[in-house]
Amino acid sequence: NNILRSEGKSLFAMIGLVTGGILNMFLDPLFIFVFNMGIAGAAIATLISQCVSFIILLSVFVLRKSVTRFSIKHMYDYFHTISEIIMTGIPSFCRQGLAGISTIILNNQAALYGGDAALSAMGIVSKIYMALFSVGIGIAQGYQPVAGFSYGAKMWRRLKQAFLFTYSVTTCTMIVFAICTYVGAPYIMPMFIDDGEVIEIGVRALRFLSLAIPLLPLNVMTNMTYQSTGQKLKAVLLACCRNGICLIPAVLILPSIFGLTGIEMSQACADVASGLIALPFMFLILKDTNNKISNAEETVYNEKNKNNMHNGSVN
Repeated sequence: NNILRSEGKSLFAMIGLVTGGILNMFLDPLFIFVFNMGIAGAAIATLISQCVSFIILLSVFVLRKSVTRFSIKHMYDYFHTISEIIMTGIPSFCRQGLAGISTIILNNQAALYGGDAALSAMGIVSKIYMALFSVGIGIAQGYQPVAGFSYGAKMWRRLKQAFLFTYSVTTCTMIVFAICTYVGAPYIMPMFIDDGEVIEIGVRALRFLSLAIPLLPLNVMTNMTYQSTGQKLKAVLLACCRNGICLIPAVLILPSIFGLTGIEMSQACADVASGLIALPFMFLILKDTNNKISNAEETVYNEKNKNNMHNGSVN
């Protein structure tokens, strides 16, 4: 999927992933309820769906519809790039790993300060949040190959334009989501559960989150820009911000001060804090890109003048 996206074949990548996802939605109830297989049925449905997605994506390479070719005999020529691949992937590893750890801590704190109702509410809120967050991540992932190729080709103006365009689109999308979530929170929660106490806790948590959602692109865009351009330390720092540096302390400290309300606002506070941390890094990206654009234009201007002077002397 990632190889196809990097080649610009996002349609093939989307078909492969979406087909498996839709198939899983139909196979789950079929195996669980119709065939009465329970959890085993859910596992088999997931396995079949993953295999179908894999076969669809692999077929693009087997049928030679891609630029990339798979060949085991060339594998040993690329061992020297393994460390580079691992280092580039560390920010994603940190982001996903810390997300799991912070979720465990959040669940424990929710159960401690609000019991089963708070645990259920925060579980639902987290799923809604991830659905919204995934849209922003998806847009930003489409930007990553453009950023990486532009940086490698020293097309600084294109890199800046891609960054500003993607950041603007993602921010506008998140603002729309934030408004819909804040206004629609009392209607969204009952779609998942019919429990007054759980709905009340979930509505408050969703509204706190909606206030911070527009700041998500700050951290996501700066993080992915540094990751795509090989600036690994900055990318790791920003990847650790939301789910690690900001969320874990918020989940541990805020409930001791505000009780259940601290649980409800912890994710929103983490988003605000991580956005503010990312803000100077975003300005640094733009400043550095502007300097590279100016230097490139100055070099072109000097070369042009040098050629003009040379042509004049020859004449």
